Amino acid sequence: MADTPSAPQQVVPSWQSEPVLHVATLDKLQSAVGPETMAILVNSACQGLRDSLSDIATVTKDGNLPQIKRIAHKIGGLAAQFGALRAGALAQEIETHAEILDDVRIQVKSLETCGNDAIVMLKDFAAKMAVA
Repeated sequence: MADTPSAPQQVVPSWQSEPVLHVATLDKLQSAVGPETMAILVNSACQGLRDSLSDIATVTKDGNLPQIKRIAHKIGGLAAQFGALRAGALAQEIETHAEILDDVRIQVKSLETCGNDAIVMLKDFAAKMAVA
């Protein structure tokens, strides 16, 4: 019996395999700084992510690739510090490979989704921390 051709394998971008939020990163940070400081840091991180996601959306509409890369770098660092691995990995992808504006626009939309998902989960982590 001849081998039947299989459907082409769809390549999943590496950032999609990352968790939205790596809670162990947050736990480790909280152990180092304490719960009160952690609450302040999480709130600050969420605001920073919100601001940067807004900024990258604006410069993407303007088609400014150097600014897109700069803001993606900022998002990647902030996301990594707070365990938002999926947003961080996608931001790094944008920073290092942004060349074709139409492709970048799609990636930035995905980054907005990942970033907003991370913000929701960070806020949830902070709320659970306040109850404990």
